[in-house]
Amino acid sequence: MNFAILAQAGGLTEIARSTGETFGFNLWMFLSQVISFVIVALLLKRFAYKP
Repeated sequence: MNFAILAQAGGLTEIARSTGETFGFNLWMFLSQVISFVIVALLLKRFAYKP
């Protein structure tokens, strides 16, 4: 699928919304996962991975 064509048609938001509803997307759970990932990534960079 070409996302530029879908965005121009104005259907991209509707497709994203329906996909989110189908898979049970929850904004707060997503944000908590992003925050957790950032914390773990920073800890790994600081303590485990020294370039």
